[in-house]
Order: sequence, then structure tokens, then C-alpha cells
Amino acid sequence: MLICLNLPPSERLKTENVYAAGIIPGPKEPTALQSNYLLLPLIKELKELWQGYNFSPTSTGPSGSFIRVAILMAIVDVVAMPKLTGFIFHSGSHFCNFCTIHKAQIEEIGPQFHYTCSYQAHK
Repeated sequence: MLICLNLPPSERLKTENVYAAGIIPGPKEPTALQSNYLLLPLIKELKELWQGYNFSPTSTGPSGSFIRVAILMAIVDVVAMPKLTGFIFHSGSHFCNFCTIHKAQIEEIGPQFHYTCSYQAHK
């Protein structure tokens, strides 16, 4: 579900303002590869919209308007959260899928301690 946070709070959750971006069918959770295929169309659109879009001028907006789209938050269950956001599983040992910081180093987080692993190391 996508909800536009630019709308007033009283309007955000009205049916006409909520977009069902997709429903992942059960009965089992999809594999990582299946999840990627299911999310790919949405991710492509969001990446394009993040670059920005210029609307043509109209009578109500003579100078047109420029928009940019981003996902600000995700409301998911415990199983989907690390898969969708890249955060650590409850039993995981690293904070994200791409860095080498171990959860035991939580007090040492900062740019000087962040080492991105290579593609080969990530595999």
C-alpha cells in the first residue's frame, strides 16, 4: 500500500488516496528471487520518480510543478522487514547486507568504521 504523506492526515487513508502497489500471494513466503521479480516494476517506477518529474503548466498552475517521489517508511511484518529494508534480522550478525560492521560493534558506528564489502565478499 502506498500512501501520499503530502496530503492532510485526514485525507491520507481514504480509499481514493491509497494505492495498492501489490499483493504477494501465499501460502508460503516468496524466495528472495521471487520477491525481486514482484518488486521490480515498483522499484523501477520509484527510481524514475526520484529523479523528478515536471508537470506541464495549467490554468491553475501556470508555472507547472516539479515532483519527486520517495518511500519514507515501510510498515511490514517481522519476516518482511529485513528483506524489504535491508536491516538486520533478529538473529542476524550484521546491520545491513552490504557492510562489514558486526552488531557487537554497535557503539563504534560512524563513517570511520563503515567498510563496504565487495560484491564477491557479499556473495
